[in-house]
Amino acid sequence: SSGINAEYGQVKRMEHMLFVPEQQEARCALYISPDDYIGLVRPDGALKVAVRAEVQGTGQIYTVSEQFDFNKPKITLTPNKTTMRKGQAIKLKIQLENPLKVPLKNAKIRLEAARNLRPVNINCGVVKPRHKIAATVSVPTRRVGQRQFVATFDSEELKDIQGECVVSILD
Repeated sequence: SSGINAEYGQVKRMEHMLFVPEQQEARCALYISPDDYIGLVRPDGALKVAVRAEVQGTGQIYTVSEQFDFNKPKITLTPNKTTMRKGQAIKLKIQLENPLKVPLKNAKIRLEAARNLRPVNINCGVVKPRHKIAATVSVPTRRVGQRQFVATFDSEELKDIQGECVVSILD
């Protein structure tokens, strides 16, 4: 038998009889969808898979558990130019798609760049299921050198989705 557990309880359980000849391997798939775990797992949480197998005829028990994180969507952060002069404004386009069948509530994007930009917060409100959001932010360039810009998306359902880009600022 195998199951997937979340911090608030069991997400899914499956029992399956599988016959495996000696010196051979076999696989058994347990599929989960967001509908199975939304509401049971924190947005920044993980799932734990537990498997228990019994060897027929010998009574031997085999157990294993594995923890894994979710596949998260990508946030893209695209500058209008990758090289520019100090004092010019960079236009950064931020894009993300909600991959879930549920809305993302209290959605926010935070844009940061060490030693170049105070954090910029963008309130996105509710992002509809399968809906794309985009924002363009104009940022002044204050310092010469390679500057890394990082955009982070958070909502009640998905957290800590990051995208980044690097821009060269010349004197």
